[in-house]
Amino acid sequence: MAFVRRKRSRGREAYYLVENRRENGHVRQRVVAYLGSCATVDEAIVFWSEDAERRRKYAATKVERWPEMARRQNAWAEKAERRVEFLRQWRSARQCVRTSRMSGTTVRSGVVPNNLITE
Repeated sequence: MAFVRRKRSRGREAYYLVENRRENGHVRQRVVAYLGSCATVDEAIVFWSEDAERRRKYAATKVERWPEMARRQNAWAEKAERRVEFLRQWRSARQCVRTSRMSGTTVRSGVVPNNLITE
């Protein structure tokens, strides 16, 4: 089962998408994705999309004068875009699980397929 966990550290809150699994009779937890300060997956998708766009625009203005800074901003933007793509795929997989469960088909709920994990 996957869920959103809130962690507090030094007065700040951060949210993580966490998955539970059973391995050798024990429950193991794995962080699937970092959501940042966004409490839901939908908020995180909007936030990281805007962050990637903002970084791309900033990099475009610094390309001639500070090429290294532009390269780093583009790298961060790519990472944010990969995170957005993963969260969109995860959300659509969860919606499929919900609809198939309602129709009576047996599906393992809350399991994120390994091919969606891109960290």
